[in-house]
Parts: sequence; structure tokens; C-alpha cells
Amino acid sequence: MEKIVFPNNVLLDEASELMAEGKTVNFTPKGNSMLPFIRGSLDSTLVSHTDNVEVGDIVLAKISGKYIMHRVFEVEGDKVTLMGDGNLGAKEH
Repeated sequence: MEKIVFPNNVLLDEASELMAEGKTVNFTPKGNSMLPFIRGSLDSTLVSHTDNVEVGDIVLAKISGKYIMHRVFEVEGDKVTLMGDGNLGAKEH
């Protein structure tokens, strides 16, 4: 089987549209920010749309035009703070 690799912006824009339609998307994330629980380029993830996130959930978010998959670290009203499991302090809002 031939492996096809798409740039994140192409793949994840399409995945976002599918999730908005209620579908679940399976893909292999890149990077090491979620180690040891998600190993970039090795593990597959299933992602679906939800309107409710809680501390501890792993989410796929688009921040400043860039997609990231990180764990919800804190929720205050409609402000959500994310941090990768393998990160020691870098957080996204």
C-alpha cells in the first residue's frame, strides 16, 4: 500500500469540514508534543466534533491558522487553555 502524506493545512481543513458534518476522522498526527500518549507519525487518532470540552480532553484546535492537537489544561467560561502532554510549560489559548 502506498502512503500519501498531505500538508497539515490541506488535510486538517478537510477533516474539520467532515467533523462539522458529524463524521469521525482518523489520521496520524505529527510531532512529539503529546508524548508519551500520542507518538507522532506512529499512532492513529479518531477525532470528532463536540461543543463541550472538559479539562483532560484531547482536542484538535486551529490557533492563528495552525492546527494543534493538545490536551485541555483549563476551562474558564469560553476561554480554553491547551497544553501538550510532552510540553513542560508552553500553553495555547
